[in-house]
Amino acid sequence: MDVKASIDKHKQQFAHNKEFLNSFRAKDYPDWKITCYFYCALHKAHIYMVYVHSVEESKINSHQNMIEELKRKNKPIGCKYAQLKYLSIMSRYDCLDMSLRTSEAMNLYNDIVTMCDNGIKAKASATT
Repeated sequence: MDVKASIDKHKQQFAHNKEFLNSFRAKDYPDWKITCYFYCALHKAHIYMVYVHSVEESKINSHQNMIEELKRKNKPIGCKYAQLKYLSIMSRYDCLDMSLRTSEAMNLYNDIVTMCDNGIKAKASATT
């Protein structure tokens, strides 16, 4: 798959996941809210890495590879992404009450999306 097609595919999945994220209340399903935050962030980070840093998809084809590459290219994004992944794992597998962690996940998600979008906009400005 070429770079543009990959980016377009991840933009569509980001929008799809974000629509789902906004379709339910966090207080009713905090585990799913946190999981959705993570998967939205995953697709935004994928777009960022491929577009801004020209990282090959094969280098970010697992969660661990994505974290490592993000930390290499932009440590603040990588650290926030790793924290959000951890919250997502806790919410899915540890059967904990995550209602008090939903705001933390939302803040991490918003930071990741903002930083990725800023990088994408900067790259787009530099190439025009």
